[in-house]
Amino acid sequence: MTSRITTWFLMHAAGAGPGSLKPLAALLASDDCVVERPPISGSGPPSSALDTAVEALVEALRPHGSSARVFGHSMGGLVAVAAVLRGARPGELVLYEPIVHAALDPKDPGDADALKPDLAMHQLSRAALAAGDLAGAAEAFVDSMGAGTWANLPREVQTQLSAQAPELSALAEAVSKFPVDLGALAETAPRIQILRGTRSPIFTRTIAQRVSEVLPQATLIDVEHAHHMSPVVHADRIAPFLLRATKTSIDPVRQ
Repeated sequence: MTSRITTWFLMHAAGAGPGSLKPLAALLASDDCVVERPPISGSGPPSSALDTAVEALVEALRPHGSSARVFGHSMGGLVAVAAVLRGARPGELVLYEPIVHAALDPKDPGDADALKPDLAMHQLSRAALAAGDLAGAAEAFVDSMGAGTWANLPREVQTQLSAQAPELSALAEAVSKFPVDLGALAETAPRIQILRGTRSPIFTRTIAQRVSEVLPQATLIDVEHAHHMSPVVHADRIAPFLLRATKTSIDPVRQ
């Protein structure tokens, strides 16, 4: 019997680029599994770039139907969710701490506490940019996903991210305002694994919790000793969850 080919689409985090998921892709690729790493990019303002990325993913998934799988890391998780809301029907989603602000209610005390670090990041980034401090703006963005992360980055990566600081800040703002109808997602989404690291910030951990609570087809999984950037730096800890999805039935939960 000829096996059916599974195609994975790996969607990267903001500031990371498709290359960040190359180690994860290498752990997935096989004779029966093809891996794509589309860029999340586009011309115009960041909101337009997000829209472009969502539409591009919808079109890329169309020929594959339920034999496709989508992994979304951080902003990439937002793009994956938005693609489903616009008609994409992959067989399964695996989302690692998707940045879906719509899942948080600022009037809820717990959600409000979770939002504080993200709001502080935006304030620090805007202030640094206003002062012409590109490195400070980039540091605020990077450290919002784990204190001390910036200091541990190679100097050349710091320089690259500093040059991108205005775009990163604007992209983060666009992500925070991107609309997601979680009620509609509950009616249309396939099976979903939602992963979160036990060492990740409260902001991303709470979003993962809230998204899982409103999606009956979602399973929330805590990944031990993982943090927000583990899909990039600890691909071996994340790959088993994707390999599990590769082997499951290709029929979506709901059509």
